[in-house]
Amino acid sequence: MRRRKSGRAGFTLIEIMIVVGLIGLLAGIGIPNYLRTRDRTLFGSIGNNLRLIEEAKEQWGIENRAVLETPVTYDQLVPWFRNSQPLRPVVEEVYSVVPEKVAGAARATLKAPLLEYTGFLTVTNFVQP
Repeated sequence: MRRRKSGRAGFTLIEIMIVVGLIGLLAGIGIPNYLRTRDRTLFGSIGNNLRLIEEAKEQWGIENRAVLETPVTYDQLVPWFRNSQPLRPVVEEVYSVVPEKVAGAARATLKAPLLEYTGFLTVTNFVQP
C-alpha cells in the first residue's frame, strides 16, 4: 500500500505568527493583573503583621500593668507572638514600635521599594495599592 504525500507537512509562518500573537496578547492582559494581585497580597501580609504587633503590645501592657508611657520594644513583644517566634518579614521589612511606648504605633520600614512605595507603614496609615 502506498502512502500519498500531501503538499503540506507543517504549519505555515502565518499560523505560527497568529499563535504567537495570541499568546502575547494573553500575557499582556494576565501579567499586570498577576503582579497587582501579588503586591496587594504582600501589603496585606505586612498589614496583618502590624495588627499582630498591636495585639501583642496590648497583651503585654495588660499583663505588665503598663501605662501608655511605659517603654516597650519589639523584642519585648516576641513572647506574645505565636510560638514565641519573631514575625517573618514578607519583603525584608523591619518591624518596630515608634516611639518606644505602649501608646506608640507599630511600624514596618521597607528596605526595598515595593510597588514604588518607600517609607514606612503603620496600622493607622496603612494603604493598599
